[in-house]
Amino acid sequence: MSVFIIKLNELYKKLVAHFKWATVVLALIIAIVALLIAIYIDDFEITTQNRDLIKTLALNFIPVCCTYIVTALIFNTFNNTANQIQNTIIKEECKLEFIKLATEANNAITNNEELIKLQLNEISLKEVEEIFYSYSDVEWHKLIKDAKEVDLCVFYMPEYWFDNNLEFFSNFSSQGGILNVYLPNPIEISNRYFEKSEVKLKTEVDILETYISFKKIQNISSIKMLNQGFNYMYARIKGDNNYFLLSPYSNVSHRGKAPTILFNEKHASEDLKKFIEKELEFLKNANEFIEFEKEKYIIWNIERNTVYISSGLSCDGSCKFCYTKSLVKKDELIQPMKLARCLSFLVLNDSRFEEGINGTTIMLGGFNDPFQEKHFEATCYLIERFKKLENPIHVSTRYNLTHKQLLTIPKNPNLVINYSISTLTDYSIEKNNQKERFDNAKYLINNGYNVALFLRPIIKDKTLKDIDKIIDKINESKIKVVTVGGLYVDERIRQILKKQNIPIDENDLIEKRFVLDDQNILKKINLNDIDDICTKLEKTKVSNTNLHIFKEAKFRVEFFKQIKKRPK
Repeated sequence: MSVFIIKLNELYKKLVAHFKWATVVLALIIAIVALLIAIYIDDFEITTQNRDLIKTLALNFIPVCCTYIVTALIFNTFNNTANQIQNTIIKEECKLEFIKLATEANNAITNNEELIKLQLNEISLKEVEEIFYSYSDVEWHKLIKDAKEVDLCVFYMPEYWFDNNLEFFSNFSSQGGILNVYLPNPIEISNRYFEKSEVKLKTEVDILETYISFKKIQNISSIKMLNQGFNYMYARIKGDNNYFLLSPYSNVSHRGKAPTILFNEKHASEDLKKFIEKELEFLKNANEFIEFEKEKYIIWNIERNTVYISSGLSCDGSCKFCYTKSLVKKDELIQPMKLARCLSFLVLNDSRFEEGINGTTIMLGGFNDPFQEKHFEATCYLIERFKKLENPIHVSTRYNLTHKQLLTIPKNPNLVINYSISTLTDYSIEKNNQKERFDNAKYLINNGYNVALFLRPIIKDKTLKDIDKIIDKINESKIKVVTVGGLYVDERIRQILKKQNIPIDENDLIEKRFVLDDQNILKKINLNDIDDICTKLEKTKVSNTNLHIFKEAKFRVEFFKQIKKRPK
C-alpha cells in the first residue's frame, strides 16, 4: 500500500508539471465566452451551422475543464496527505537502510570504521532534522538562507537541479556566503578504497557540465577537485547551527533515487560527530579544479577569433628553438585522449566559440605536436569532433606518420595540415625527418587533403642556405601554400642556440608579441633572411604559378577560408 501511495503521488507531480492551472482556467473562460456569444448575441455575423457547432464544442469543453479543476483540487488534498504518509515511510526506510548498509554489498565500498559503527546504531530522530525524498528534492533555499559557509560535494548534478537551485547559491555567494564546491577529477578517479577507476565519456561530460554551471556563480569561493572521489554526495552547512547532509544509501527496490538525510550537529551523537569530522578532513586533500585555460591547454585569441588546443604540454621533438618549456613550466601528464574529450567539450560550450567557416579557427598543437605518436589518436578525435561544424582546423607538425596512420586521418574539407620545417641539412637543430615530412605531405595532397608548408622559425643563415633545396621539395610535393615565420626567443633558447653556433645579438631582438605568450616572455628576432627567403619563393612562382606565400599564419587561415567559400 505504501508503495502504491508513493507511486500515485509521483504521478500527480508529473501531471501538475505538464498541465498548468493558468492554461486550464484560460481555456475555460474562452469556452464560456464563445458559448455566450453563440447563444445571446444574435447580431454577431455567423451562420446558424457554425453557431450550433460553437455551442456543441463549448458545452462539451466546459465540463471537461470543470472536471479537471475539481480533480486537481482533490489530488492537491490527496498530495498533502500523501506527503505526510510518504515522509513517514521514507524515514522508516532510511532507518532500515542505514542499518542494513553495513552488511550489504555497499559494505565493500564504504569500508569506513566510523560509518559502519554509525550504521549499526539506529538513527535517533532527535539528530535528524529532515529527510528528503531524493537529493534533488533538498530545499536548498531554506537550508542556506541563514548559513555562512557551505561545503558542497557532488559527483555531478543534472540540468534541472541548476534550474531550481543555481539562483539560490548565486544569491548566497553574492551576499558574502562562502561556497566551496568539490567535484571528482573528470579525467580519472580513484577512491579511498580502490586505486583507480575509468571515467566513462558520459560521466566526464556530466562532471564538466556541472563544473561549467557552478562557474556561472560569479562570487563562488572555490571549485575544487578530488582525485579520490566521494562514496556518496554530502554537504556541510555552517551557520548559527551546523548541519550535515548526506545520502549514503543503496537504491531501494521501488525507487530509482536514494533519499537524503539532514543531521543537526547540535544533537549529533559522538559517533556521528567523529564520522562528520572524518569526512571534512578528507576534503583537505582537494586540489583546485583543473583550470584548462590557466594551465594553457586552451588559449583563446579573441582578436583573431582563434582557439589553440593542446592535448599535452610537452614535446619530445628536441628542437633547439622550442618555446614550450619557456612558456609552460609543467606537464600534467594527463592521458591525451581523455584530455581531448574534455577540451573539445569545454570549447564547444564556451560563449566565445562561433560555429561555421567564418567562426572560430581551431589550432591544434599550441604546446605539443599533434602528430606525435602519443597525441595522434587525440588529434584525430578532435578533427572528427569539430568536423560537422565546418570550422577551420589547422594542424602544425614536425612529425611524420606511418602509412597506416595517414589512412586514419579524418577526411575534413576544413582541415589544413601544416608541415613545419627550418632546415634540410642541419639535423642538430630540429627533428631529423625532413624527407619523411615532405613524403607525407605529397601523399596527403594526392589524396585530397589540404596541406601547407610552414617555414618557421627562420634560423639565421641556416634556412636561407637551404632554401633552394626546400623549394625543390615544395615543387616535388606539389605544395601550393607556404607561410614564413620568424623566431621567438628568451634567454633559455638563446643559450641553447649559442651552443649550436647560432649566436643571437641582443640588438636583433624586437618587441612583438607571440600569440601564445601571454606574459611577454619571448622576443622576436629581426632578420633580413625572412625577406630574402620570401623573394626566393616569389621567383619560384614563375614555374609554380599557383604558389601562395604568406608572412603570417592569419593570412594563410583566411586564404583557405576563401577557397572553401568559392563555388565548385
